Formats: sequence, C-alpha cells, structure tokens
Amino acid sequence: MEKVVAVLFTHRKDNINNILRINGMPVKVDNKAKFLGLVFDSKFHWNDHVAYVVDKCKKRTNLMRAISGNTWGANKKTLLIVYRSLIRTILDYGAIALDSMSETNKKKFETIQAQALRSLYAAGHFVVLRTPRCRWIWVNPLSS
Repeated sequence: MEKVVAVLFTHRKDNINNILRINGMPVKVDNKAKFLGLVFDSKFHWNDHVAYVVDKCKKRTNLMRAISGNTWGANKKTLLIVYRSLIRTILDYGAIALDSMSETNKKKFETIQAQALRSLYAAGHFVVLRTPRCRWIWVNPLSS
C-alpha cells in the first residue's frame, strides 16, 4: 500500500478528517503525489514537479558536458541528438498539463534548456533561445 496516496486538490484549507481505508488498510494523505512522471501538488502550483525535472535535467546536462569537448568528444550533431532525446523529452513531457504553471517555473525550464544548449555549443553564457542561431540548430523555444 505504500504507493497509494490520497491528495485533496483544492485551494481551500480543507483537511480529510476521516481516515481513508482500502481493504481495511489506512491510506496515507499527502499534499503531493507522483503519477505517470508528473508530481501533482494539492494546489497545482507545480513547484515540486519543476524541482524534480530541474534536478533530473541537470544530471543529464552534466552527462552532455562529459561527452563534449572542443578538440575531442562527440560532434555537435551527436550532442544535439543526445539533447533532444535526454533533456528535451523531459521538458516536453506533460506540457499540456503544465501550461497553467507560473512564469517563474517556466523560466526555470527555459534556463535548463539554455544551459544544455550552451554545453552543446560551448557558447559560454551567450545563447539566447530566440536567436537565429537556435533556429539554425532546429530547437524551438519551450513556449511554442
């Protein structure tokens, strides 16, 4: 029963007063639950999900840095394939549900994308997602 969690989705400060039971076993009541890779919180702020995704993408960005280099390592085309398969898929997953998240959380996603693209092109801190250079590498902004 450890995977069963009850979450009350509301903006009010209600509590579940009665103990929920399934087959006589009590169900844990929490303010967040992970379901199919999305972390839902009781108020749909998505802060826990964003923290989970950012942590996951940072690990994968470090992997991209490890396999890239100016004079050695994977070429740019291979790194772009790695970016699209390891990082962009995580950022795009559940995008329809995440449309309601705050601009601050959306900026965190864009920051992770920019960090990955900087490691891809070793461009320092000068990669801007809406520049012609990003269109040249066939990367659309997350908001499109």
